Amino acid sequence: MLSGKARTEKTSNEARNTQRMKRRKLNFRTRIKQLSRRTTCLSKPKLMQDRVIG
Repeated sequence: MLSGKARTEKTSNEARNTQRMKRRKLNFRTRIKQLSRRTTCLSKPKLMQDRVIG
């Protein structure tokens, strides 16, 4: 069985790791959204050129 100090250290490490994982997932989702907006903006002029020029 763990002593009181070792138990709190383990719990705080687990909490830190959980926060890190959540932050990584949030950062990943944010980056994906930014990338999709950029690619959408870049693809619009090409579509307009194709429609106008034929």
